[in-house]
Amino acid sequence: MRKGVVSDASAVTVESIDIFGTPYVGLFLSANERYCLAPRGVTKKKLSVIQSSLRVDVVESTIANSNLIGVMMSMNSNGILVPYTALEEEVLSIKGGMREMNVSVLRSKFTALGNLIVTNDFGAIVSNEFTRREVAAIEDVLGVEAVQSSICGRPYVGSICLATNRGAVIWVDATDTDLKLVKDVLRVEAVRTTVNRGNKFVRSGIVANSKGVVVGATTIGPELLNISRALMR
Repeated sequence: MRKGVVSDASAVTVESIDIFGTPYVGLFLSANERYCLAPRGVTKKKLSVIQSSLRVDVVESTIANSNLIGVMMSMNSNGILVPYTALEEEVLSIKGGMREMNVSVLRSKFTALGNLIVTNDFGAIVSNEFTRREVAAIEDVLGVEAVQSSICGRPYVGSICLATNRGAVIWVDATDTDLKLVKDVLRVEAVRTTVNRGNKFVRSGIVANSKGVVVGATTIGPELLNISRALMR
């Protein structure tokens, strides 16, 4: 684990860790301004790093008996969406740990909701493969307007873009049109980058909110600069 980088202007910290021996921290973690949802089995030391970096309470759970929380669910500070495959006891556990959050099961054939939704507290960009009914449900739970679109011509918008209330990172080959979409819908500027030594699926290697950023342990200097420039504004 490398020492965190601190921006004096914003007091946002960047820490790099691994989860279960992999740098793809975004597959396992999801955060908003108050909470980070993490799988059970993460070491206390790493949970402490996550908690102090993002300045959140960490709630441990699984979704559909899976540790891939970042893939399976989507959340902002208003609500949490989990797939229909989530077990009742998991939903109750998350509700118990995040009492003031609106936790809801999205009735959709899609289960990898984190890969199909990118959201912050200002808006949401959602896959154009969702039905209108599903988009309405997403808006209701997250409390923001949801715009259906692709990014870089791909429907899995949540895996190639991550947004906080400060900024966003996006697939390195994103077009100017993609950047404008993020600015118009999520009301933040996006910076093109990769993570974990060239991985284009930026969400897989980052978990963040407006107070801190946790990246995969193999993220290199130029990537850290881009991520910091995007999320530490």
